[in-house]
Amino acid sequence: MARKHLVLTLVIVTFTLSGAAGILGVIIGHRLGQLRTLSRLTFDRFTSAPFGKLPAHRQLLLSTEEAFRTYLGTDGQDRWIALVVFPDVKDGYYLDVGAGDGVHLSNTKMLDERGWKGICIDPFPANMETRTAKVFREVVSSEKGQKVRFRPSGFLGGIEDYFNFTKDWEPHKQHKALELTTTTLDDILARANAPNYIHYMSLDIEGAEMEALKGFSFSKYKVGALTVEHNWEEPKRSLIRALLESRGYRRVFANTRDDYYLHHELITVPRR
Repeated sequence: MARKHLVLTLVIVTFTLSGAAGILGVIIGHRLGQLRTLSRLTFDRFTSAPFGKLPAHRQLLLSTEEAFRTYLGTDGQDRWIALVVFPDVKDGYYLDVGAGDGVHLSNTKMLDERGWKGICIDPFPANMETRTAKVFREVVSSEKGQKVRFRPSGFLGGIEDYFNFTKDWEPHKQHKALELTTTTLDDILARANAPNYIHYMSLDIEGAEMEALKGFSFSKYKVGALTVEHNWEEPKRSLIRALLESRGYRRVFANTRDDYYLHHELITVPRR
């Protein structure tokens, strides 16, 4: 009887371990599937050095590392930066303009976990307690000292004068506009003692992106990669592209509501 119980126990343990292994395999497979999807979305579109075919050993290392890593970016911005543009950078610097929630849908929290430092800018930030970034509770525009009407509408919060795509959305009607005083990106970068090279800038401020860029000294600071929300608004989107291209940046990818830009020094081979 004891022998039968032992055999039965071994069978149950075997099936349990097999089931756990199967579930684990599904999870890993799903994560690796996401990685392959990212590769198709990016590598197939670019032929520059950072986007070329990865060697086998690099693919294995990335697959192992990324199988259990959680990315939080709204549309994969953090994944693009970490896996595609700066895969080997562990001490980078970022500028998150319109950071909103420091955890939920954050384009930069994962970069903290990789050892990066940076700045989060938002007049009404949330969940910043676990972030290592310097947090500036301010609103940015082209000039310092302007009085603006700002609606703190969560992820849709912004300066009323620049609302277009979201101006009639219900969340805005639920929040009273407040009068705030603007500053510029240059002013914040100076106060933060930011380095002259910023690896990544995330710019998402509900229509005021162009105004923020007007308050940024491209001659003093160089950005490796940018993601800029456009919400399909014209002529804003085209004006931003023209400005960035005049400063040496190229739009290399368009994904949902954001355009993805790289400094020309990161692009060594022309696109197809």
